[in-house]
Amino acid sequence: QGLVEYCQPGRGFSIGQSGGRYNGVCSAELEHGFIEAYNVGHQLYNLRANVSNASSRKNYKEARINDIEKEIRNKEALLISAETTTEDRILLLADIKDLSEKTGELEKEIRLLIADRARYETELRNYQESVALAGY
Repeated sequence: QGLVEYCQPGRGFSIGQSGGRYNGVCSAELEHGFIEAYNVGHQLYNLRANVSNASSRKNYKEARINDIEKEIRNKEALLISAETTTEDRILLLADIKDLSEKTGELEKEIRLLIADRARYETELRNYQESVALAGY
């Protein structure tokens, strides 16, 4: 009786969209509908994860840029300090150049992630519409 209640398509969809796993416990007569709904839900889960991952990666890179900008400001302060030797100034300028290049690379990666996220959001929205039309 418990498996009959468990193996309903609605439960399969719910498990799939939450990222759960199906362990093959449904009988052959109930399994098809359950798995079909599970797969629909799991695809929805994957599409949401794509959006979330792109956002998280973008946020991480933005935080990294902030850290680099602080580091550049600290090195610039050292650069103009009276106690800094000429040799240290040369090293600081090289560091600042490297950090600036890294910032440029991160900004490019962020632009790509923004484009990826927009594409993932469109895919998700379209899929959600098709899922709603299918009655899930």
